[in-house]
This record gives sequence, structure tokens and C-alpha cells, in this order.
Amino acid sequence: LGPVRACVDLRYALEGSPGVARAWPTRPLAETQQKPGLARELGARAGAAAELISRASTGVVAHAVGLRPRLIDSVYGLDVTVPGAAGLIRLAAWYSPNRGQAQVELRLL
Repeated sequence: LGPVRACVDLRYALEGSPGVARAWPTRPLAETQQKPGLARELGARAGAAAELISRASTGVVAHAVGLRPRLIDSVYGLDVTVPGAAGLIRLAAWYSPNRGQAQVELRLL
């Protein structure tokens, strides 16, 4: 037999908890704007914006840290050159244990 090439194709997905959805403030921005006076209103808006940014960044970090890879699919393959064909004929095979499928093919180049 000629040179043998082996290959593995692994496909992963990142799964995690929905931490970003919990990042938004529990009270609406309109409630913080009920204080009279321009200075108090601006201060309330700035405080609400700072709270929103703080909670959002905490949620994004928690979501990113909580991501874990999960194997979705794996495929194992071999490729062999048929002797005496000067590399024009190859025998290729692959197997997927997750799908329970396999295939062997003769490739003519």
C-alpha cells in the first residue's frame, strides 16, 4: 500500500446559561425619572445608565465564563494510495460513530 493519511473531524458547540438576559435592571428607567428638578433627573438618568452598564457587563462575563464545549459530531477517515497506480487511484474510507454511518469509496483521479 502507498502512503496512508488519517484525519479526524470533530465538531463542537458552545453551550451555556443565559446570563446576558439577567443583566438588565429590574426597575424601568421611567421610575428613576420621577424626581423633580433637572439636576436630580440627570443624576437619576446617569445612575440608571451606570447600573445598566454594570449589570450588562456582569451578565456578559458570567455568560462567557459559563460556556462549555459539547461534542456534536465526529468523523474519522483514512485515505490510501493504491499501489501500482502512480497515485491516480485512491481508496478513501470514513466512519461517524454518532451517526452510525460509514463509507468506502474508490477515487479515480
